[in-house]
Amino acid sequence: MKGLLVHVAADSRDPGVVAPIFPDGSFEYIPVEEEDFELKTKLKTYYDIPARNTPYGKVLADFLPNDIAEMPVHLDPNFENFTYGEPVEERPRYYAFTRLNEGDVIFFIASLAPYDPKVYERRDKPLRKYQLHKYQVGKKNEYVIGFFKVSGIAKVHVRNSEGGRAETFEGGKYEIEIEPLVGRVSEEDVKGNWHYKRCMGYSEEYKERFLIIKGEPKASALLSRAVRLTDGYEKYTFKLNELGREILKKETDILRGARRIDEEAVERLVEEISKHNKELEGKLKEIVH
Repeated sequence: MKGLLVHVAADSRDPGVVAPIFPDGSFEYIPVEEEDFELKTKLKTYYDIPARNTPYGKVLADFLPNDIAEMPVHLDPNFENFTYGEPVEERPRYYAFTRLNEGDVIFFIASLAPYDPKVYERRDKPLRKYQLHKYQVGKKNEYVIGFFKVSGIAKVHVRNSEGGRAETFEGGKYEIEIEPLVGRVSEEDVKGNWHYKRCMGYSEEYKERFLIIKGEPKASALLSRAVRLTDGYEKYTFKLNELGREILKKETDILRGARRIDEEAVERLVEEISKHNKELEGKLKEIVH
């Protein structure tokens, strides 16, 4: 059993703001923005996604400046159908996924900054990029926010070969090719992932290739309370805390892209996650057994 630490979710580079973490360790999962602005009116925005911590905000837009809050969302990883999509590209992150086997574990990590009610009350000003270092970048850390135990990996090729909106193609005018690499990935899994959903918005001839990673539902989850791996951001990198050093066997790491970890590190992370997320003990036991 191997593990992979994968950086996801909103960050100070994309879309420009990181998500908050609250005093009890709970947090908001704020996905990155959808890069294709042509789809803006066809996909959910941050106003459409309910917040998990309703005492602090009702929707994800409540934690973002208005210009970002109106952007479409790239909701991936999907913790409802436990899929994650990765573009088929010649880069290390893509190849890291292709080296995983059934039963390996992906730990999703994200940048989070402490919740400050005064900042969020007037978020349009302090969460602009020129103020971010004062309110977020200088205070953010990296946290584990969720995990998948891999049950399947496949390359997917979606073709909209006749033009027109893909959602009108229920008569068989569109094609989904699934090339299994590990385990099983179903057409239902593909259709539940955002990389497929974003294809729906194109009005011209379109095709897209991406990797789908399926998490075993009984051994995959979005955490209730995040698990911290770092102890401050300085000089364009993070200083790892005791847990981070134990897992990654180094002192500092920028923690972008993907990082492979061994079985011992997987078990150590599972142990630490369990301490802070008692309700997930059943799912966590499925990882190590």
